[in-house]
Amino acid sequence: GRWLASASDDATVRMWNLSRIDSQAAFGVLNGHHGGVYEVTFVPGSNTVVSAGWSDHTLRFCDAVSGELLRTAEGTVGNIERIACSPDGRRLAIGGYGLSLIAVESGASTALGHAGDRVRSLVFSGDGMQVVSTATRGARNGIVRAWDITAFSMIEERVFEGDVLAAVCPGGGLHGSGAGGIYIAVLRGPDSRLVDWATREEVCRFAGHAGKVERIRFSPDGARFLTAAHDKTIGVWDTRTGVQLAVLRGHTEKVYDAIFSPDGTRIASASNDNTLRI
Repeated sequence: GRWLASASDDATVRMWNLSRIDSQAAFGVLNGHHGGVYEVTFVPGSNTVVSAGWSDHTLRFCDAVSGELLRTAEGTVGNIERIACSPDGRRLAIGGYGLSLIAVESGASTALGHAGDRVRSLVFSGDGMQVVSTATRGARNGIVRAWDITAFSMIEERVFEGDVLAAVCPGGGLHGSGAGGIYIAVLRGPDSRLVDWATREEVCRFAGHAGKVERIRFSPDGARFLTAAHDKTIGVWDTRTGVQLAVLRGHTEKVYDAIFSPDGTRIASASNDNTLRI
């Protein structure tokens, strides 16, 4: 929880020290991509940060402190729009117009599916044995697929009317579900809902946003979730009731990502206005 990594269209990844909220907070710039970087994540249990080049279709593994390039890997999904790391830090899921698994140590790639579909979100289950992906098909339908990462096969597919995003709730979810606490947000403006992937039960309904939603993430205790949207705001919601607890304003362009701090007391957001807000 000490560091924050941000990715940008300027082809860089910047490292930020969260103990300092001033002009000296940025302590490193990671270069090397050719074109915009849309995704960045830390490998659990290490100082390794992984960045995904949208234009150059590559993954770069760097030491977050020294900035040293540790290795690279080729993406196999075209423009890389989403990445997720398994809880044990051994595998990456990458999504673009397709979905693949990447071995963190070797860089070996295995294609899973979604050929031709644009992947909107990716999450690993809490036990790391499944990946759940969401994608768009046509103007109205959202596809959710669960994958077995050892057999490299699809377990299940469901189709929803509306845009869909997946998120994993820490601690196995609200009911300790065996699927690792995976929830699906079915986004239909003022009539949006949160669904438990394992039980298929509706958890809550919430009012949604005036514009497209890019991310949904849970707080560390699972009591709240946030949504980052094109209407320039971040919504914070009560997970059990769907009541909106806060609307965070201040960005002047679309908000593409937001995340809770590990202690749940802060939210970091990133926008097309070229700023981060804490």
